[in-house]
Amino acid sequence: MAVKLSKSKGVISSKKYHEYIYELNSIKKKINKVLESNDKIKKIATKIKTATNCLYLGRGYNFPVALEGALKLKEISYIHAEGYPAAEMKHGPIALIDNCAN
Repeated sequence: MAVKLSKSKGVISSKKYHEYIYELNSIKKKINKVLESNDKIKKIATKIKTATNCLYLGRGYNFPVALEGALKLKEISYIHAEGYPAAEMKHGPIALIDNCAN
């Protein structure tokens, strides 16, 4: 609905409108692809299940995604998690990273 309103008000171009509609129509395929990755997800979860800290990195529009991911991990696991801008890692926090895969 938001995409259609944006197009009708001239906020987005017709080209952008069609790009967004295409992406929305492909959500089912993308969800199925993620669900097919269940074995990979379990393998990663096995490696990190004993972690007591987690750092989510994001750059640009992915930074808010990193913040939200960290918040969700805190909510479901009660472990320390932070979202951090990827570009800032070289300014010191990289020293806080450890190997949790023992």
